[in-house]
Amino acid sequence: MMATGKGSLGQFTADLTKWQQQVKDKSDLLVQGFSQTLFNEVQSGGKYSPGTPIKTGFARANWDGGVGAIPANGPTITAEAAKADPGAGRAAAGVAKARTEAAILTGKAGDVVYLSNTAPYIRRLEFGWSTQAPSGFIRLALNSAQRIADEVGAFLAGKRGPHGAQ
Repeated sequence: MMATGKGSLGQFTADLTKWQQQVKDKSDLLVQGFSQTLFNEVQSGGKYSPGTPIKTGFARANWDGGVGAIPANGPTITAEAAKADPGAGRAAAGVAKARTEAAILTGKAGDVVYLSNTAPYIRRLEFGWSTQAPSGFIRLALNSAQRIADEVGAFLAGKRGPHGAQ
């Protein structure tokens, strides 16, 4: 019979198992926090990117996210409807954001998280078609990926607030 008291092999194994689960949980949170922050930078803008330029809301409403596969949900509004009513386009962008964030929160360490946009002119927006983001918005967010990961990691470690605030 194996002893299970303090300092025993049984306790060591239990502690190691608990630590392993904590590392896995923190790793999952890092993937989710990083993916959500990167998505927010690309879609809405923030510290590193001005976000997807918005005129009618159609381009912002076309962002979609998925875990393990490229999402195939389709746009939350048509280009015609967004052009006719930019308020509806902006509301649809909120729906797209909620849908994408919900998908991202299912991500785990080791998963591939996809962000996609089916607006036919998204590439032109990225390469300066809009005066709102003449230097792009996707590339700016991606160029800051390491800083975003560091900030999310520091936040999870309890060292900083969101986006690096002390």
